[in-house]
Amino acid sequence: MSKQNKNKFGLGSIGYVDLSLNLMLGFAALFIILLMILKTETVTTTNMDVRGHLVVKLTWNKGYDTDVDLWVKSDLNDEIISFKNRQGKVMYLDYDDTGSVNDNIITNSIKIKKDETNQEILYIKLKAETRFVVNIHLYRLNSTHPDCTVELISIDPNFRLIESKQLTLTERGQEETVFIFYTDEDGKITKVDLESKESFVYDFLGQPQPYNPGF
Repeated sequence: MSKQNKNKFGLGSIGYVDLSLNLMLGFAALFIILLMILKTETVTTTNMDVRGHLVVKLTWNKGYDTDVDLWVKSDLNDEIISFKNRQGKVMYLDYDDTGSVNDNIITNSIKIKKDETNQEILYIKLKAETRFVVNIHLYRLNSTHPDCTVELISIDPNFRLIESKQLTLTERGQEETVFIFYTDEDGKITKVDLESKESFVYDFLGQPQPYNPGF
């Protein structure tokens, strides 16, 4: 009878194949475990959500050449977000909408009309026990008074409208508190105050200037 061929490890060809398969399966298992550990660390070592778990949305009349700004203040680090400072640790403003003045784009002498929707969206990305003051400010007025709607929306884990309030602004430079709301350490809204007022916009902008239609 012929002897079975052996390799340098003293194993027959079948044994060598078995050893190789076991090693490959072992490395694959270790790789999967490593991925699971990394994923767990990514979720548990931070309370920051990339997009956000709460949304404050301001909309006003479609097509109006009027600039309304959303201002939100958090007691956490006294952070204030608006067009003056769109990115913070607690929240960020997606876009500064200046009204219909920027709704047209001219490319190669061709006018392209964009969406005439006037809106600003702010995302709250930090889950913490704190208070938020939501104000709106009429930066530019072009004769017609804007009707504004401000919505507080939860998007984690599902979309849910928490509060909605309508206000009409009548004077350039007018600042109004829409609502003040509170969150717990998990970022859940515990209270919405529709009555209290707190002004802070002009702490940043300085005193309002006299009305100028061309401003």
